[in-house]
Parts: sequence; structure tokens; C-alpha cells
Amino acid sequence: MNIITTKQIETKGGYTLIELLLVMAIIFLLAGTSLVNYNQFGKEIDLENMTYNVALTVRTAQAFGINRREEGGVVVDDFAEAIPYGIYFTTQSLVDVLGDPNDEGFMIFIDNKDGTVPGSNNLFDNSGSGGACVVNSADECIDIFRINKEIYISEICAGDDATSCIERDELHITFKRPNPDAIIKSSDVASHSYAEIVLSSRVALGFNQVISVGVAGDISITKRAILP
Repeated sequence: MNIITTKQIETKGGYTLIELLLVMAIIFLLAGTSLVNYNQFGKEIDLENMTYNVALTVRTAQAFGINRREEGGVVVDDFAEAIPYGIYFTTQSLVDVLGDPNDEGFMIFIDNKDGTVPGSNNLFDNSGSGGACVVNSADECIDIFRINKEIYISEICAGDDATSCIERDELHITFKRPNPDAIIKSSDVASHSYAEIVLSSRVALGFNQVISVGVAGDISITKRAILP
């Protein structure tokens, strides 16, 4: 008697089109989320870096103010006459200086550029022709520092301390040897003991960076959350 056996053929199941589309959708969703997080992280780093650059420039002005400064081996000022050096901030665009209404910046200056101590008033006076930092002008500007277009000075305040800090349009911080103390002024008649420069990102990050300067010459950086 002949016995006929049959062999079952096993078939391996594949992915359906719906399953493939679902996997691809998940991958795209994760990739998109990662890109958004990466972009936000990059903006946070930009804001932090710019904040440290501003604080370092304030420290540079302090170093110029309490030390003798040279340019190309030539003494710009000596210990016989203590000339103040300072930083000028404004919440307005430096369009007349930088030529671009979207650009913002701040500047380091010498008070007074012609070296006459009696003319020092601990303020930045743009008396030169053709704008600030122009060669052979009578301007007090030494250098201009541009701020990243994604970052801007959102607020300047000055007062006796952090609790009494009142918003200002501009800020002049100068240093004069032999003391490292800061001379903080918001106008020719208003002197203060404390100031803040607030940097913000044009991208919503949920916080600002604050540079604080005290009358004793102390400079600090803090992160301040933006309240809803």
C-alpha cells in the first residue's frame, strides 16, 4: 500500500504597508523632535556665549581703567594722569554707528580720548564727525562690539541695588585707577551703585541672561526665568 505524505510549506509573513508607514511616521516624529531640541539648545548656547563676551568686555574696560594702556608699543596714557575707561550700553540700535538698523551693539570708550583729564565726565560723548570709532575723529570710542542678530539688549536698569533697579535707556560704566570701583551713570546727573544689562534671545527660550555690575567693581552673571 502506497502512503502519500504531504509537506506543508511554511510561509514567512512580511510587514504590511500600514505597518511600514507607521514606523516611518514614528521615525520622522522622533527626528523632528530632536532637531527642534537641538536648535533650541544651540540658541541657548549662543545667548550664554554672548553674555560671557559682554561680561568679559566690562572686565576689559576695568583692566584698562586701572592699568596703563598701550597701542603698538606706544603708551596711550600713563600713571601721571588717570583717564577713565568705560562701557556704553543702550537699548536702542546703534544704527548711526553700525549702519544696520537690525544690528545692536555696545562699545568700550576712553574718557577723554584727547587725554585731558579735566574733560572726563564718566560718560560716553560721541563728539566725532562721521559716527563712532572713526579714525582721526574727536570721538571717545575705542571699539564697537556687535551683538548676534538673534540676541538683543532687552533691558537696562540702574539703582542703589537689585530691588531698586529702575529701567534706563542707556548706561555708562567707567573705571578709573587706582580703584577698581565702577562709576555707574545713566545720564550726566544720575549716578548709581548697581546696574543690570539683560540679554534676550529672539527665539523663545524661557529665560534671559543678566549681567550685574556693582559699585565695588564686581561683575556677575545670572539666568533669570521669564515669568508667564
